[in-house]
Amino acid sequence: MPRLTNTAYLNQREQLIKDFNTRPSLFTALSYNDQLDLHAFYALYQEWIDQDLLAHRAEVTKEHPSLPHRAGKLYARITRQLQNNRPHQPLPPTETSTDKRVKVPARLRQSNIRIEGLTHPVPDYQKLAKALIDHLEIERKAKILKAAQRAEPEPPDQSQGDDRMAA
Repeated sequence: MPRLTNTAYLNQREQLIKDFNTRPSLFTALSYNDQLDLHAFYALYQEWIDQDLLAHRAEVTKEHPSLPHRAGKLYARITRQLQNNRPHQPLPPTETSTDKRVKVPARLRQSNIRIEGLTHPVPDYQKLAKALIDHLEIERKAKILKAAQRAEPEPPDQSQGDDRMAA
């Protein structure tokens, strides 16, 4: 098997970035660790010049000698998957509906559901901040509700009044 040349590495990286942005469903078929291997070897999230990318490749190869082989196999798998998908067959949708009342056809109700994830090696700090703010807002509302419930006087117990009358 021929070794990966610098030009081929850069071309493969460019193709993976394009596929990652336009067809993320190709990557969701891979395991989490496989996705991390691709990101580690090809530095998909880095906006480096070619010299820096090639230096990164050399460094990663030195630290993890089997990584180029694993990433190459994953690249070939994605390429095969692209070749097997005919142009008239769209890839499965990756966006989820926000409507929780989705009607599921009867023929699918008994089938297994598979959930796949797309790995981003760099956190989306805006989404993370929004999630934290939303969580803090929910906690704040819960504290206010608890404080309001404690502040309300307890209603008189009706059962005690009935017992006195019976005695």
